[in-house]
This record gives sequence, C-alpha cells and structure tokens, in this order.
Amino acid sequence: HAPEADLVIACTPPSSRGLDAEVLADAARSLGARVEVADSPEDAVDRALLVADEGDAIFVVGSMYLAGAVRDFLINND
Repeated sequence: HAPEADLVIACTPPSSRGLDAEVLADAARSLGARVEVADSPEDAVDRALLVADEGDAIFVVGSMYLAGAVRDFLINND
C-alpha cells in the first residue's frame, strides 16, 4: 500500500524484460505515493540511504535481477 511509504524510488532493473522505471513510478503515483526515479538500482539504493532516517526501513522490491544487483552493490560498497 503505497501511501504508507514515505518515498518510492523507482528504477529499471538490469534485465531486458524489466519494467521501465517511469511506468512503475506512474503506477506508484496513482496510488498516492511520493515518487522519485533513479537511473539505476545502485543510484536508487544510494538515494534511499541518503534520505532514510535512523530507524527507517528500506525495502527493495522487484525481480531477482534487481535483488542481485542491489546485493552486489551493497557487498562491494560496504
């Protein structure tokens, strides 16, 4: 339920079959969410970490391609 999220950061996953970030952003906006679009999964994570307050939760939701890209980014940029 998007209105419960402070911010949705949409990005296109690293897959030719992935949903375009702008399409996802439009869907989230239609549910009343405040939305930003990131150029990459890595940029989305950087932005989420920047705007999150202590105690906030950051959720990565999407395909295994997206989860893998974010996992690799987090492991390699500790």
